Amino acid sequence: MKKEVAETIRSIFSAIDLNAAQEQIAKAIEKYSSQASKMVGRDLTEGINVFSLASHLWI
Repeated sequence: MKKEVAETIRSIFSAIDLNAAQEQIAKAIEKYSSQASKMVGRDLTEGINVFSLASHLWI
């Protein structure tokens, strides 16, 4: 499961914009609702604040 969660996290941070990242987090919360809901729900939601910055600053 660890590898699968890591791949999910990578896909969230590879999203093209904030809306896409939020959609992927919503899907991840559904998928991992019992196993990793705290990490996916709160921590990643806070982590995608990077998408609020200008896109040239993401990398």
